[in-house]
Amino acid sequence: LRFSTELGRIGTNLLSGEDTELFMRMKAAGQPLWHCAGSVMYHRVGGERVTRAYLTRQRYWVGISYAILDLRLRGKWYQTTPAAARLAKACLVEAPRWLIAAVRRDEVQKLYARCSFAKQVGYLRATLARTQASASAERPVRPAPLAPAATGGPP
Repeated sequence: LRFSTELGRIGTNLLSGEDTELFMRMKAAGQPLWHCAGSVMYHRVGGERVTRAYLTRQRYWVGISYAILDLRLRGKWYQTTPAAARLAKACLVEAPRWLIAAVRRDEVQKLYARCSFAKQVGYLRATLARTQASASAERPVRPAPLAPAATGGPP
C-alpha cells in the first residue's frame, strides 16, 4: 500500500489526509496498525502558518480533504449524510458561536468558530463539486479553492 498522490500539499493547495487515507485502507485490508503513545514529535511552525488567515484557509482545505476521503473510501451516497450534518453544524453551531464570540470580543473563540465553519464549507463545496462533476464529464473533479476572508465572520 502507498500514499495517495491525489492528496497532500502540492503548490498552493492545502489538501491533506494522505496518511489518514493510507491508514484507513490498511485497516480495511486487515493490515496491522501500531500506535506509540509515548512518542514525541516536534514540528516547527512559523511565518504565514501562524496567521488567522492561514489557519482558516488550512481548515477549509481539511474539509475538502475529508470530502475526498469519504468519497474515495465510502462512496457518494455515504458522503451525503456528513454533508447534511456539516451544513447544519455550520448554520446552527458555528455561525452563532462566532456571533457570540464577536459580541464578547473573544478573539480565540472567534478564530475557533471561523476555522470550524471553514472546514464545514470546504467539505460541502467539495461534495457539491464532485456531485456536479459526476453528472457532467466536462467539469473538473477538484473544486476551485475558496479562500475565506482574513477578517470578519463566517462567509
